[in-house]
Amino acid sequence: MQAAARNRAALLELCLPAEPETAEIAFNLDPDRRGMTLVSANSNLRLTGIGRQQGAIVIGFGLPAGFLNVGRHQGRYYLRNGYHRVAGLVRAGVTAFPAVVTDVDSYPDLARGEGIFPEEITRWTAPPLLGDFWDDAVALDSSRPVLKTGFHIRADEIRLPG
Repeated sequence: MQAAARNRAALLELCLPAEPETAEIAFNLDPDRRGMTLVSANSNLRLTGIGRQQGAIVIGFGLPAGFLNVGRHQGRYYLRNGYHRVAGLVRAGVTAFPAVVTDVDSYPDLARGEGIFPEEITRWTAPPLLGDFWDDAVALDSSRPVLKTGFHIRADEIRLPG
């Protein structure tokens, strides 16, 4: 974070990385070998596509570049991805960051992750801000388990009338 606080190129790479993220993706087959589970500690694990390739159907999963992502909804801006990076940068004294900004039509489309405030809280006249989480007068220390992201795919053969 300190390098990004002092160097514009490092800040750009931290907020809008040129390369996809790297993290281990665990792959386990079901005992009958007709299904599989993919799991990553990286919450950005995504289904990247489904397509055809020389007589086969291909299903792709990967870790896209984790851009600092902001959603604009009804005149307000909401951080959608990059919470830890922003917190570290603010602590390092950075107050402006490069980000991808997307117009979002509905709050459910804006807030797809765990731990997102309900919409009514974000509409308060003075909604919770990043600094509030560091203020001992209003924030409590707590912990919760780290959640991993996963997909389970199952291929059961079926017979259909012709």
